[in-house]
Parts: sequence; structure tokens; C-alpha cells
Amino acid sequence: MTAPGGPPEGSNGFFADVTNVLGLLVAGFVGALNLFGLRSGELSAILRNAPASATLLAVLMMVALAAALASLFFPQDKKMPTLSAWGLFALSLSVGSFVIASTPVSGVTEGWVSDVSYNVGSALAVAAVFLILCGYKRGVRSGLPWKLVLITISIIVLSTAVLAAGRVETQSQVNATYPQLAADIKVDEGVGELSLRIEASKMKNGDQISFFVQGYPRKPPMEEACGGKGHEGPCVTGLCQDHEDNDPCSHIGTGVINPDALGQAKQTISTSFLARNYQLLVIEATVCEIGKAGGDLSKCDWTKKRAILYLNVADA
Repeated sequence: MTAPGGPPEGSNGFFADVTNVLGLLVAGFVGALNLFGLRSGELSAILRNAPASATLLAVLMMVALAAALASLFFPQDKKMPTLSAWGLFALSLSVGSFVIASTPVSGVTEGWVSDVSYNVGSALAVAAVFLILCGYKRGVRSGLPWKLVLITISIIVLSTAVLAAGRVETQSQVNATYPQLAADIKVDEGVGELSLRIEASKMKNGDQISFFVQGYPRKPPMEEACGGKGHEGPCVTGLCQDHEDNDPCSHIGTGVINPDALGQAKQTISTSFLARNYQLLVIEATVCEIGKAGGDLSKCDWTKKRAILYLNVADA
């Protein structure tokens, strides 16, 4: 006989069912992550940069597993009021709306999407409470099996976890689209050779990297231009950028890099300049996100995803 509160007879079969349910849910979630292309390195970045989102994913997975496992303890003829079952379904769906509202994707979904999702989730939650209470007041006249209800809730919550994973990964992709600069200068007989490498990843179709190289002249000395503060960061940063009308820096080179089909942009550029004319090179690269600019490159915000590199030029 089965002990009160214990697993049903045939415990070997029962634990096999538990294993099958756990394996099915975990495999489904992992398969969805693989579909999104979420690799272990990106997962560590999400855990580091978005711990709240990672915690949300873990909680959703635990709820989905708990609901699926709980369904194994209910016999097929054990039923709950139909209205209450629909209330639980609505409550589970409201979680998905709240997940959308709490995991915005900058530059991909507008703010109104979060507002609408929050309102829809609130309406579903209120309706869920109403249906659950009405169902239990009416009693079990015609109901749905607890097993079916819990499995359905598990599927809904698991789908919500997959949705959250997709949005978190999308935000991670958006945040990763920053240019990386590496450069080296060699001076030979007064002629400088600049070797510049620019890289960026996870770019969308139509995105571009714009770069330019400027040279700050030998005179006046940088200490004088910075008011005697030497090479302190804020002063150096504004040497070429803060002079709209009378920019002391000279233009050396510029260009545009487009990503390949995989969203990768890698290019090495070499250019020569007269080293005796400059004491500092200012290299800047910026990503234009075509989606945020409404498809118009002229409307790109060139101030956000930007990298700047300063290189001292050896005395010629």
C-alpha cells in the first residue's frame, strides 16, 4: 500500500517519471538557449552585468520545474474548479507580460512596449485573482485535472523563461556592440607610420563604424595647452574635440567599416604622416546603429558607442 503523503505505488516508475519531466524541461530550455546562440562566455557576461535578469531566469525555471514535479503527485481524477484553473493560467501569462516590462531592450523595443506589457500583466493578474476566487466559491462542479493544470502552468512559465532569456541575450548583444582600438606608431627619419586595428562584433545589418585620425601639433606644448596640468585625462580628451570653430588638430585620415554577414567588423589600416608636425595622435571610432537612427545614417548618434585612443608621437 501507498503510505499517506508518499509517492504512488511503483516508486521505480514514479522516479522514472520525475527524471523524464526534469530532463524534458531542462533539455527544452537548453535547446532554446542554443537557438539564441548564448555561449558560456556570454552567459558569464550576463551574470556579471545583469545579475537581476539572471536571477529572474533562475526563479522562472524553478517555478516551472516545481509545477511539473507537483503534477506527478496528483491522480488523474483529482480536479480543480474550471474558473480557478483559468485564473491560474491567466496568472501564469501575466508573468510573461511582467517579464517583458522588466527586461527592456534598448534601441530595439520602445518604451511604450514596456508600459503596455505592464498594463496587460496587471489586468491579467487582477482577472486571475477574480477567477480563482469565483471558482472556489462555486466549487468543483465541472473541473480540470490538477495534473493538466500544473503541466500547462509549467509549460507557460518555461516559455516565459525562454522569452526572458531571449530578451536578456538581445540586450547583451546590443551592449556588446562597441568598437575596439589598437594602434602602434613607428617613426623613421621623420616619417611616422601608424598601424591601426579596429574591431567590433555583434553588429546589425546596416550598422557602420566611422573612424578618423587627428594630429595635435607640436606647438604649443601640451602642458601649455592644458594650463600647466600636463597630460591629465580631461584636458587631453578635449584637445581636438572641444574646438568647433578653431580646431588646432589636423586631419590625417578617416574611413568607414561595414560588418560582414556574421556581424563582425575587423580591419587594419596603415597610414603615414610627418612625425615632426605632431606630438599626439587622436584616434576615434564610433558605431552608428542604423536601427536607432531610423535607417538614416545622417541621424546617427556618434557620441554613445565610441572609443578614443591617444598616442604620443616620438620626437622626430
